[in-house]
Amino acid sequence: MWDRASGTIVSNDFRTIGIDLATQFHRVPRPPPGRTAGQGAPPGRAAGQRPAGQTYPEDLREEIEELDAWLGPAVNWGVGRAAGGGPDAEAARTTLLGTFADLDLRLARSRYLLGDRLTEADVRLWVTLVRYDAGPNARRAINPGLDRFPHLWSYARRLYRLPAFRDTTDFATFTAPGATVPNWTSP
Repeated sequence: MWDRASGTIVSNDFRTIGIDLATQFHRVPRPPPGRTAGQGAPPGRAAGQRPAGQTYPEDLREEIEELDAWLGPAVNWGVGRAAGGGPDAEAARTTLLGTFADLDLRLARSRYLLGDRLTEADVRLWVTLVRYDAGPNARRAINPGLDRFPHLWSYARRLYRLPAFRDTTDFATFTAPGATVPNWTSP
């Protein structure tokens, strides 16, 4: 994360950047959606302020951290271990695919990981899911593809349809040479 005013890096910790954005920047001036600077703000909010903690709401923070303690090692870091070689790869692969199966069941019952609200847990999982079949699993080193988990695959595509996800995803930057990028836009 770069501080334009001071010209310095203020964070490069991928585990906390999302939380920092959700909790530390709620008073950064920005016109509300559909308004220009000086038009006023919605009731209960000062002009130019964004609501704080949208992806890291206080009432879900404990659950978000519990999910991260599970998904971080099993999925976010587990994909690299599962795609590699050596004695730990098979155990990582088993854990990863078991976690995908658990997530598939969970997402059969809810829109997002923690119900109907998009949270930091979804953002953290997204960065691995979007790269999975285009990068580490491009040649089916892990196998199977994400599409073998229908609710997880539907969830990932639902996230991709959100402008905040779609507009910041550049498949060319992480797609393995010769890999076929899955169809992220189909329902």
